Amino acid sequence: MRTRVLLAAWFMLVAGCDKGSSGAGPGQRGAPPPPAATASAKAGGCASGGGEVKDSVAAAFFPRALAGYCVNPDGETQAFGEKAPKPIDGICSLFDGGCELYRAHQVKRTVRVDYVDGGPSGATVTVDLSQFASADHAYAMFTKRVTSDEDPTRPDMPKRADIGAPAAMGTGSLYAWKGAYLVELSYVSTGESGDEKKLRESAERVLPGIAKGIVDKLPGPAAPPAAVAKLPAPGLLPLGVVYSLDKALGEAGTGPAAFGFYREGDKRYRVMVISKDDAAQAKDVQKTLMKKKGTTEEKALGEAAARLMVQEGEGAPKAEWIVARAGKLVVGVGDEAFALSAGATPAETAKTSLPKDEKITKVRALLDAVK
Repeated sequence: MRTRVLLAAWFMLVAGCDKGSSGAGPGQRGAPPPPAATASAKAGGCASGGGEVKDSVAAAFFPRALAGYCVNPDGETQAFGEKAPKPIDGICSLFDGGCELYRAHQVKRTVRVDYVDGGPSGATVTVDLSQFASADHAYAMFTKRVTSDEDPTRPDMPKRADIGAPAAMGTGSLYAWKGAYLVELSYVSTGESGDEKKLRESAERVLPGIAKGIVDKLPGPAAPPAAVAKLPAPGLLPLGVVYSLDKALGEAGTGPAAFGFYREGDKRYRVMVISKDDAAQAKDVQKTLMKKKGTTEEKALGEAAARLMVQEGEGAPKAEWIVARAGKLVVGVGDEAFALSAGATPAETAKTSLPKDEKITKVRALLDAVK
């Protein structure tokens, strides 16, 4: 049990929680993990084929053996939430300081399973499989975990992982999404704990195979929500997508929105796409956004358009957005808040931001492309 607690603690150091609770992100955060106080995995532990996942709901998603690893024969399946022996609040013991983020995304159940190396390395892979209220909720949580509300250009940004579904590889960690599920993996090796480079290389070799074996068995789509698919590809930063469930541009009642982070030369900007079931719902969203203080109407752009000034936090610089509606879609192009500086002169801001007329041009092109 002590080993499992230590693994969970290191997982939170490397994988991170939401920015507001721990300040940690999903990439490299601090040094590699220290050696565990007790041996993690017994050599030859997979000789019998591996252990069993003792959770009737999720057992079919966890193959006994994957990529040279197996379910820990001496391990314990931990299950929380619907049809589980422990209440969903118990996930706070897994995601120290970050469980509120999971609940805000309407997590229904979480299962934790340990895989161990069948060889002599003693390495362990901890897998957390969480099911959410819908595919939208799970995808929103996936993007939250990957970006951690930080600048996607940061040096420790996770890298794409090719497993047949949206996935991101951090330092010793991997995140993957499919349907209503989020899969999070964490690699621990006591023999590599003092060698960051070796640990990273081992994790990159081991985690994708285990993740793919689990993701392949999960039900549901591997294609992102419709609004995400409508984000233009040119200039989009790798893994530079956030899918929010509400409060687009800070306004409640907008519903889900896809935000893409872009860079063209020295210029940074964001694109927003909100896709509704019908034009009436899109009209309601546009009306909600146009009530924002300081908003002015824009002419001859879509069926309705406005210029908004958005401030992401107290003392933060204001970002200019051009937002327009056409049919069932509401789209926008705005300044990249991460590239703005409080108190910057217009000339300084112009070096990294698009002028208003270029934003309008991009909004018009986006509306034309998605008609």
